Parts: sequence; structure tokens; C-alpha cells
Amino acid sequence: MQGFNSLENIARITIGEVEIDLRDDLKQTIWEKFVRYRPRTRWGAWLMARSARNDFFRDEMRFQRRKKAQASPTPDAMAGLFARLEIQDAARNRPKAFRRLLALLAPGGSRRMRSYYRHQLRR
Repeated sequence: MQGFNSLENIARITIGEVEIDLRDDLKQTIWEKFVRYRPRTRWGAWLMARSARNDFFRDEMRFQRRKKAQASPTPDAMAGLFARLEIQDAARNRPKAFRRLLALLAPGGSRRMRSYYRHQLRR
């Protein structure tokens, strides 16, 4: 297991030149992952820190998109937002096979896999 100073340095370097408003939240996210999974090696700590950073920015972008859609509620923006939320909610409450099916039925899924899963649903 890595020591506190080593993990602190990795977190500080991973944060880099992030906006001042986001630094504390990002550092907290990185430390949550460190505490939850306890990196055994320095390389594992780097992977966890980068993964936490990417998750944080993905969540932040999602929040900003929702905020923008709610601030200027055009019909197209709201329809797209609610469609994504419905698919996410349906996927969250279903077993893994059904989540895979939803992903494949979405635009860009494999045609062969879509036909395979449709056949499985008919049984």
C-alpha cells in the first residue's frame, strides 16, 4: 500500500491546472477512490487518480448539459434530455443482459447483435 505523502503527490499532480472552483471537488473525488480501493502500487494509484479525474469531468459535463437544457427549454433539447434519462433509468433498474440489449438497440449498435437479441426476446 502506498503512503499518504505518495498518494497526496499523485493527487496533486493529477489535478494539475484545473480551475480553482473545481480543485477541491476533484481532490475529494480522487481521495474517495483511493480510500475505497486502496492502491497497492504506485502505478495503480496513478490509474485510479486518472480514472477519478475522468469520471469527475464526465459528471461535470453531464451536469452542465442538463443545466443548459433546463435554462433554455427548447423542445428538441428537452426531448433529447428526457430520452437519455429514460434510457439511463431503465438500464439502471434492469439486469446486465437487458442493459447490454439497450446499448445495442441504441443508434450505432451492431446490426447482427440487434437481430440476435430480438430473436432472444421472442422466445
